[in-house]
Amino acid sequence: MNSIARNIGPRDIVAELRLLRQKHKGVFFLMEGPSDFKRFEKFVDRSSVAIVVCWGKSNVLNAVDLVQQRGGTDVLGFVDADFDRLMGALAENEDVIHSASHDFDVDLCRTDAMDRYLREVAMDDRVGAEGGAGAVLASLMQSLRPLSALRYANERHQLGYSLKNVDLEDFFDGSMINRGAMVNAVSAGRFAGAVHRETLRAHVDNYTDATFPNEQFTNGHDLVSALGIALRKRLADRRPPQTWRSEVEAHLRLAFDHIDFASCGLAARISEWQYAETRPSVLRRVA
Repeated sequence: MNSIARNIGPRDIVAELRLLRQKHKGVFFLMEGPSDFKRFEKFVDRSSVAIVVCWGKSNVLNAVDLVQQRGGTDVLGFVDADFDRLMGALAENEDVIHSASHDFDVDLCRTDAMDRYLREVAMDDRVGAEGGAGAVLASLMQSLRPLSALRYANERHQLGYSLKNVDLEDFFDGSMINRGAMVNAVSAGRFAGAVHRETLRAHVDNYTDATFPNEQFTNGHDLVSALGIALRKRLADRRPPQTWRSEVEAHLRLAFDHIDFASCGLAARISEWQYAETRPSVLRRVA
């Protein structure tokens, strides 16, 4: 995705939209990546909606701006809030829907789909001992705060660490993060020296104790990965191939239904956008 994103800009996306309009007379949903639409494709009327992958958040936002400047009213962008709310940098736009939490994966996990998923794959007595699915989710987000702090510090202070492929298994046991092991895991190359490690650890300790709400602080990929690891011993006795992040993500999407889609606010926000102009119906009717 990164190599493609480097070669595609918002003007390329606007040019693609111009071509697509020759065949498609409905509206266009602009997504950050190729897998993003999987979360809600079963709720959308594809005869009215065409999906355009923009290969990055900035491309979505800038393409929407360009369309608006040219008088277009047929595009709706979907982007993760990431840390923008915490930094006071969320760019409000009537043609952009941001995730209510840190990202759309966290939004999904905060619905009853999580409870249904755990009832299928976890052991009832272990989940019950923790207080249910909601308590498990809250506990995992709290446990992930050191990693969330690392990601936040890296973005806020532009530290330059490469964190895309962080392997949670290197420092998370299903219940707690080993902060020293986490810092060591990301401290390679020019960051391998003791000074860099000490500085990063100080950032981690500082922001872990900040008052940021967990749902805005936690990265959805980290949360799903942590859930998978927890299912190996803490919540169940599942084998690693059954608990890889891709597997957990897929099954959570399957558990996510129309009630969840409504409860996380997406249905209402999409409908509000639809009715703000004369636009075709974009959501499937529930039988």
